[in-house]
Amino acid sequence: MTGSSRRGRSERGFALIAALLLAVLYLSLMELTLRDTSETIRQAHRFRARISAEILAENALELAAERMVELSSKSSEIEEAEGTAEGSYQRLPGDRFELHGSATSLGAASVSASVTLRGRFVGTDVRILESETH
Repeated sequence: MTGSSRRGRSERGFALIAALLLAVLYLSLMELTLRDTSETIRQAHRFRARISAEILAENALELAAERMVELSSKSSEIEEAEGTAEGSYQRLPGDRFELHGSATSLGAASVSASVTLRGRFVGTDVRILESETH
């Protein structure tokens, strides 16, 4: 009977080692999954913040264009739950002008963006000659 009891102990030892090895591999896989998921979430927050900042900057630029047509003020500010933005209108020498919108998004990630349009007046028409986005 000593031969069969030794065999039982060695089989139990092998099963224990195999179970521990599988547990370590499973926990390692879970850690990799959690790291990948958290990185994906961070990237999603940064992407959302960038898009929000760009949209706010464009909204500020549109507001500055409206002020240009109304000839009221040369700058305007927007404050929303998504962030803050500022738009400005500048008349340049000749028939040229520049509209600028900048914004900073709020939230898990804070991102800034700006949009600039340069153009000129041709009679009563407005022509956009150049645009920049940062």
